[in-house]
Amino acid sequence: MTKTLLFSLGLGLTLADGVIAQEQSIELDVAEGVASQASRSRPSHTAVAATSRLDIDGVLDETAWLTAAWSGGFTQREPVSGDAPSEPTRFAVLYDPGHLYVGVRAADSRAGRIARPMNRRDDLGESDHVVVYVDSYHDRRSAFAFAVTASGVRADGYCPDDQPECDLSWDPVWAAGAAVGDSGWTAEFKIPLDQLRYVEAEEQVWGLQVGRFLFRNGEWSLWAPAPSDAQGWASRFGELQGLSLAAGGWGIELQPYAVARLLPPAERAIGSDVAVTAGLDAKAVLRGNYTLAVTINPDFGQVEADPSEVNLSAFETRFEERRPFFLEGSDILQFALPASSALGDTELFYSRRIGRPLLVGVPLQDGELASLPARTIIRGAARLTGRTRGGLAVGLLDAVTGPERVTVLSTGGARREAPVEPLTNHLVARALQNYNEGDSRIGAMVTAVNRQLDPGLRAFLGSAAYAVGLEAFHWWGSRTYFVGATVAGSRIEGDPAAMLRAQMSSSRYFQRPDAAHVDLNPARTSLSGHGGSVTLGKGGNANLLYNLRLNWRSPGFELNDLGFTRLADAVQEKIWIGYDFNRPVGAFRHLAFATEHLGRWSFGGENLLNEVYVQAEAQLRSFWVAWARFYVRDGALSTTATRGGPALRYEPSTEIRYRLHSDERQALRLGLWGRSAWRHDRGSQSHSLGLEMTWRATHTVSLALTSELAHDLADAQWVTRAEVAGDPRYVFGRLNWTEVRATIRIEFVPMPELSVQFYGQPFAGAGSYSSFKRVDDPRADAYGDRFHTFGPDEIDLSEDGNYYTVTEPDGSYEFARPDLNSREFRSNLVIRWEYLPGSTLFLVWHQTRDSFGQSGAFDLSREWDALFGTTPVNLFLVKASYRLSI
Repeated sequence: MTKTLLFSLGLGLTLADGVIAQEQSIELDVAEGVASQASRSRPSHTAVAATSRLDIDGVLDETAWLTAAWSGGFTQREPVSGDAPSEPTRFAVLYDPGHLYVGVRAADSRAGRIARPMNRRDDLGESDHVVVYVDSYHDRRSAFAFAVTASGVRADGYCPDDQPECDLSWDPVWAAGAAVGDSGWTAEFKIPLDQLRYVEAEEQVWGLQVGRFLFRNGEWSLWAPAPSDAQGWASRFGELQGLSLAAGGWGIELQPYAVARLLPPAERAIGSDVAVTAGLDAKAVLRGNYTLAVTINPDFGQVEADPSEVNLSAFETRFEERRPFFLEGSDILQFALPASSALGDTELFYSRRIGRPLLVGVPLQDGELASLPARTIIRGAARLTGRTRGGLAVGLLDAVTGPERVTVLSTGGARREAPVEPLTNHLVARALQNYNEGDSRIGAMVTAVNRQLDPGLRAFLGSAAYAVGLEAFHWWGSRTYFVGATVAGSRIEGDPAAMLRAQMSSSRYFQRPDAAHVDLNPARTSLSGHGGSVTLGKGGNANLLYNLRLNWRSPGFELNDLGFTRLADAVQEKIWIGYDFNRPVGAFRHLAFATEHLGRWSFGGENLLNEVYVQAEAQLRSFWVAWARFYVRDGALSTTATRGGPALRYEPSTEIRYRLHSDERQALRLGLWGRSAWRHDRGSQSHSLGLEMTWRATHTVSLALTSELAHDLADAQWVTRAEVAGDPRYVFGRLNWTEVRATIRIEFVPMPELSVQFYGQPFAGAGSYSSFKRVDDPRADAYGDRFHTFGPDEIDLSEDGNYYTVTEPDGSYEFARPDLNSREFRSNLVIRWEYLPGSTLFLVWHQTRDSFGQSGAFDLSREWDALFGTTPVNLFLVKASYRLSI
């Protein structure tokens, strides 16, 4: 809230290309009023040609600044929308044939309290900062954002779709400086015009917004008024006039890089000790407001590792994208079917599919050794994105991965090769047309995956996958009310064995014996489906808001080759109502309430969910934040609990989630969050508690530590499926699971171009099973009638403790002992030095530790000793890039 900064990015940053803030005396005109600007819906400012060279040091003492036209009259957006800000702000704009310059004077009567820590680029952190938004397309739909803090830290982003949220992966080359004095602070921006997009005109008119964040007050003020309860962002900008520029032409940036890796021991046994690779990133600015980006043999070794987890569910975990190439331009390449978290994310394009972990392993014989790559290798990718002044956004991405063959080495020295990944092409095409200054839009996306499969891979992977999506959305009543619809279709093709795997996946379970509305067909060579969302509601210009939504995913809907679908075969309705006070009230800076009802059914009419929650969120005037949500869920059916068996009835449940955070303005900040859930069966419950500490130790050093303890007691947790005399048995057990995790981040930023970051996450979890049972009557009204719990004379643990044997009147079967201890440690140490603008050197150390056991008992001291007593896998790499501009 207080740091939405309307970038709403959490912009996180390295530092100004220019100079760290200098102490000086600054004369600021504080007589600028508010009313004249606040009364106008679209203010304007005139740029002036620069007549002399400007030093980008934040000190606005050149003659050009002294004679420039200055504008002020800012109004608050937060915390009191429309009120005058606590301190006045003024700005001026200059230009020359190659650059746009912006100077900002931020008066401050308490200059000694200006917040100016040193952070990474794109991390505005706990700082006073100013942001300049430029809509050079002048389409009133999108903007380029440039920010600088009072210490000279830079941030930048691209803000699409008339929303304040920006894509931070856009990293243009520009300069900024800041200087602090007795009367406030000043900022100076130098933005190369070749980093923007505009069309030729005798005199340019661009959209412009200037914002200031006063950290100690949590105050966000804007030059062009944009009320906090109103929809729209770029459409509310003021206008920048007076620019006389030639049309932007071709601009090419090349960034070759080289990487040297010291390989871990397992890989050294197969090949050499050191691997050296090289690649190229290239970007071309084309006429017509388009950008072409190409990467060849990309390497993302400096990217932070995914968090550790033990996933006991039937569904895949969705991890966030962190790779720069796939982050940049991702706003255009998004196409989601809107849904609540209960149904899960559904996206036509999920970029983590490109370069994903391997799906096919290598069967090894006794004495054989193979080192599998962690993920498929991306050979190359290209992305074309752009927006026209007519409101058309276009995105095109093509990427090639594989083929992958691994070397298998036997103890006798023999070698053989085995395929693990085919040559694969991934294609994404996206178009979005806006009308009526963004009040209406229509869009489409097409994706395609095509694989050249070796015979040994055809039973595991489909040969092709296609998806198409269409969308339409419309605002009316000054963006008060909205209606929208999204539909999508999918088709996958391949060998019958691969299609059978798709039919039996956790997303649909066509093999369910009680699912008469689906048909498991072993001879199928393709699978098709559809999904969509229809929504309408009230979304702005009022305290009381609401949203009605209907979602559906047909049983055959499948996007997981290039998109993401957690659950098909579902129809879901949502009714959401919220009340936001928008302005401070009583003891609260912000106060909001909401309630929601969710209902979900399978396409066969089975009731899968009936849920209601109520929620409250408040920020006190002391800047403490509290949030709580309480759920009530009725009993319903689960079509996934038996992993392809009959639907299983589950009991009603209740749940509470909460969080509390201290004042974000303080050097030491604390947070607490947690959840507790109870299911009305035989004591099933789940609890977790997390603590967070963030400490700004010095101007250049920060520390963040989070820890979480979780305990789950599930009376009916899936164990295995077995058969007796041809009849299936679905075995569950009572799971007692405990896990603890911690995350530590340390950042040292001694200067704007240099940062040292450490990330470490230890994790330990243990679960023991007891009270094993089989499903007897899965839809019985009484919980006890649904299962038969095995007695001592029916189940035995083997002498070696590795498996159980169940003996029934008509036969017996075995299953592996499911007790588990899992310990993991993931860490990254990254030294990043931008030795020239756009050219970077990375020194990286990855360490991984994995340890597993089967006692099932949790003892933190023992788990810790087992984890750090394990031999680590270390990976060292050096990556250097060099930017060339043509």
